[in-house]
Amino acid sequence: MSLVLTGVLALFSGQQTAISPFKLEDYKKFQEKYIAYVNENPQKAIKIQDDYYSPKKLDSLLLIKDKLKKAKLSLIYSDPKKIEEYYKQEPDDVILPFAYFRLKESDFYMRANRRSVFMLGKDKQISVAYIDKLGKDFSRDAIFERITDLKNETETTNRYQSAGILISSSNANSTYGFPVGINKDYDKTGNLISSKDWDKNIEFGLKDLLKTYKEKINDYLQKNKDSLGYSYQHMIKALPKINPGSKSKILIQDEFSGIEKIEINGVFFWKVYVGSLNYFLFDTKTGKIFTYEKINFIG
Repeated sequence: MSLVLTGVLALFSGQQTAISPFKLEDYKKFQEKYIAYVNENPQKAIKIQDDYYSPKKLDSLLLIKDKLKKAKLSLIYSDPKKIEEYYKQEPDDVILPFAYFRLKESDFYMRANRRSVFMLGKDKQISVAYIDKLGKDFSRDAIFERITDLKNETETTNRYQSAGILISSSNANSTYGFPVGINKDYDKTGNLISSKDWDKNIEFGLKDLLKTYKEKINDYLQKNKDSLGYSYQHMIKALPKINPGSKSKILIQDEFSGIEKIEINGVFFWKVYVGSLNYFLFDTKTGKIFTYEKINFIG
């Protein structure tokens, strides 16, 4: 199945899928163009390991490297004293992700190396990786294409055989990382062999959850205050800090937070963490709290 046909089907089916404006062969041309340019213009791009960086950007960023280190640590620690204590231990390569050398291509800024191509646009980001029998999981060459649509918060990962035949296509929420839309698998000739709809029967969606989960959890805590014991004190303190804005569970201001979509016996639930050891399951039809669980470690 071709990339163009995949995109057309996605548009008509209404599924959550991110579509690239490029064909697979375009990425190879972009890669060759980029590598040729940096080799011909060494004064504009220097190679560090397998990537290319702008000398001008590196010089400018070195002047503010301590600021970048502190900004990185502020995502982990809320205590300014901890940030001041640890930032000097952070390596200077914290500046590298901000210093890539890029070329303009259509409405995108691109960079590449010998195994990958990266396209950065206003509303979309695309990465393509070429895998050639790397590791035991890959018995043959493969191409991985990841398209992130920033407008609808959808990230689509397409895996192709090296000949360009689609092997699988999966979709996820680009902010939280849980699966969305219809994920599909194909045989070696490109025929569909299986599919799974990760939004089936969901009436209480993510937007509904984000608007109401704090209020509903707070109500639950107040009604079950006596039976929760210490967990009540911990969660009532943590709840205002929770701002689950990244894939899986992350540490924000010393508290874990995260939102997942899970499946139990064919039924989907929203899983919301409050602190690192407590989570709530929300019914995706009614929006009510289905259960509360505390993670207990044994041993």
